[in-house]
Amino acid sequence: MIGIPGDRIRTDGLRLYINEQLIPLSNLGIDSGKRLISGTESINGVSHQVYAMSNRPVPQLTNLVTVPPDSYFVMGDFRNNSLDSREWGFVPKENIIGKVTRLLVSVADERSFFIQCWAINRLINTSTDLY
Repeated sequence: MIGIPGDRIRTDGLRLYINEQLIPLSNLGIDSGKRLISGTESINGVSHQVYAMSNRPVPQLTNLVTVPPDSYFVMGDFRNNSLDSREWGFVPKENIIGKVTRLLVSVADERSFFIQCWAINRLINTSTDLY
């Protein structure tokens, strides 16, 4: 989740702006063998990894967007291999059912079919339609 009600969001390549503030992207690296760009993004003091394939365009917000009341803007960590608010819009508050604390399984061919498994603190109700 990168945008809360009232936030103004725009993108420029891998650069993300929230309320006209450039979100820092550090430790940028390129794995030329896998054509993978990675970096560390920090939003409100919380850092996380972001990725992009160097041979694909990164979907952009064509205009500055303002997150409406009772809605949120989400973006995946794999910026040009994620379906997120850039594709399907804002997430209504009533569709948020919990906080993700662990990744159970991640499977992506761009990550060499890498599978990551961790213990989960709790299960999330996946029977609720989010869209």
